[in-house]
Amino acid sequence: MDKREHWLNETLAELADCLDADADERDIAGTVTGALAALLAPADVGLRFFGDEGAAAPAPAASSSPRVAGLFDLETETGEGPTLWSFRGGLAAVDERLTELAGRWPRFAPAARERGYARVTAIPLQGPGGRLGAAGVLAPSGAPTGEAELRCARTVLRVTAGDVLRRRELDASHRVTSQLQQALDSRVVIEQAKGVLSARLGVSPAAAFERLRGYARRHGLPLAEAAGAAVDGALPVSALVTERRPG
Repeated sequence: MDKREHWLNETLAELADCLDADADERDIAGTVTGALAALLAPADVGLRFFGDEGAAAPAPAASSSPRVAGLFDLETETGEGPTLWSFRGGLAAVDERLTELAGRWPRFAPAARERGYARVTAIPLQGPGGRLGAAGVLAPSGAPTGEAELRCARTVLRVTAGDVLRRRELDASHRVTSQLQQALDSRVVIEQAKGVLSARLGVSPAAAFERLRGYARRHGLPLAEAAGAAVDGALPVSALVTERRPG
C-alpha cells in the first residue's frame, strides 16, 4: 500500500467517524481540509459548503492556514475566486497560473500572488443530490499537483458531498415530519378544548371554538396554547363567558 492509498483509507475512515459522531458541517469541513492539506502540501486548502445550489453566501467553511483564510474572506467580500467560481459553474481548474487569471478574478488573483501563491486548483463538491460547495487549493511555485493526488482528493470530496447532502435531506425530512406532528397535535388539542368548553359553557362546539379563538386573539396567544390551557383547566370559564361569536 503506497502513501496515497494509505492517506485515502485513513481519511475516509476519519470522515466516517465524523458522520457516525453526528459532527456538524463545520467539523466535517475542518476534517476534510486538514486531510487535503496533508496530501497536497506545501499547498494550502480552503473548503466551502453552501446552503443551497446557487446561494450567494457560504455556509460552513474551513482553511488550512491563516494566510489562505484571509484570501477566502476576500473571495466572500468580492464575490470572485476559485471556490465561488467552481461552485457556481460546477467547474474544475487544475494548476492554473495566477498570472493568467487576472481577467477572471481581478482582485483575488493579485491578492493571492502577493501572499506568495503561484497556482490554483478548484474542485467542486458534487454528489447525486447536487452541488454542495467547492475546494480551493493554492500552491507556491514548484512542481504541479500530481494526478494521483488529485484523484485521491476528488474521491474524498465526492464522498463528502454525497454524505453531507444525504444528511441534509434526512434533516429536512425530519423537520417536515416534526412540523406535521406539531400541526396534528395542535388540531387534536383544539378539538379537545372545543368539547371541554362546550360542556362547561353550555354552548355548541362551534360557539365554544369562536370564544376560544377570540380569547386567543385578544391576549396574543397561539390558538393551540389557549386550547391546551382550556383542556388543562388553567383557563377559567369566566375568562370566556364574555367572549361572543361575531355578528
